[in-house]
Amino acid sequence: MDIVKDSDILQVIRKFNPWHLDGSYKAKYQYRRIAYYEVCDWFFSKVFKRAILISGLRRTGKTVILMQVAEKL
Repeated sequence: MDIVKDSDILQVIRKFNPWHLDGSYKAKYQYRRIAYYEVCDWFFSKVFKRAILISGLRRTGKTVILMQVAEKL
């Protein structure tokens, strides 16, 4: 017996991530920073199979880079 239904979880996730439903984030994140290409080189490398940590100051584009990599996937 589940404590929380899957439909309830999806409803909460959709409220916190409205950009995922309508694709509105795509227009905002067309510009690719140099760091995006660096992350892609590491992430899609056949040789390097480890976790990748993206760190930096607040509001410098870390989440945007991750969303762009997710879009590429």
